Amino acid sequence: MKSKFKNLNIELRTLEFFSFSHEHGYEFQNKIKNQGQSDFYHLSIRKEILSIENIIRVKKGNVTYEIVDVETKSGALTTENIDNHTVLKTSGIKNVPKFYMQPALFIDKLQEKLAHSDINFENHPVFYKKYILKSDGMEKEVRVFFNPKLLNLIEQNEERYLSSNGSGLLIYLNNKLLNSKDINTLITEADQIINVFKTL
Repeated sequence: MKSKFKNLNIELRTLEFFSFSHEHGYEFQNKIKNQGQSDFYHLSIRKEILSIENIIRVKKGNVTYEIVDVETKSGALTTENIDNHTVLKTSGIKNVPKFYMQPALFIDKLQEKLAHSDINFENHPVFYKKYILKSDGMEKEVRVFFNPKLLNLIEQNEERYLSSNGSGLLIYLNNKLLNSKDINTLITEADQIINVFKTL
């Protein structure tokens, strides 16, 4: 019986997202089989993508947003963990440095202080306190990308995960499935980040 209720919930969520897409003139797709372009740090490193569903596709000129529900698995056997979250990923932007940014726990900051591997902005202590920012050999480019305007924007908004695979950006809240009302908020934040990037 639980399985039936679970399937019913999935179908209701798909219907909600389909209705939202139709209302706003966005494209909708139920599932994605090819997951090859989802190689973002927060989705693919030490994790296995199990499914990508309820895809809302929004076109903004040359840039495309895909808001999707992603199910991932990490660990194995007794440590296995299944996570579900709604993410927004972009395509169509060029010359984005590879990086990942995530909310910082106290233990994270302690480890980074000892390792000196976190990218720090001395004039933005709020950002440094809230986030871990790393890049593999592209610190100079990342510092250009994270200009004062973008840093101020990130500091003012709710905590987010943000990463780049070199050809697109990924934005999401940790382990959270968003409802349709939250989607526009996520799109607005993506717009703000893209607009800052276009001024570089």
